[in-house]
Amino acid sequence: MRYIDGVITSDIKNIDATYPPTIRELNFQSYGDRLNAILYQANGLGPHATVVLLHGYPGNEKNLDLAQSLRRAGYNVLFFHYRGAWGSVVQH
Repeated sequence: MRYIDGVITSDIKNIDATYPPTIRELNFQSYGDRLNAILYQANGLGPHATVVLLHGYPGNEKNLDLAQSLRRAGYNVLFFHYRGAWGSVVQH
């Protein structure tokens, strides 16, 4: 029930001082193009399962509220921008 409870509650009850929840900006190469990404890291040392979240679902442009809920539930979330969107660069 830990994962389900975290999705529907609004706050993490105990923040790990050594491994707090974190947001990191990063980028990676895909077939020669640079794609920008955000990694939402869950609270605690882990290990944590990781969800890859794709933007553009109907009703919400980026779904970052879903990323926050998943992170609260104990998942890491990798969110990246498609080629040519939000600063991700098409090289060729």
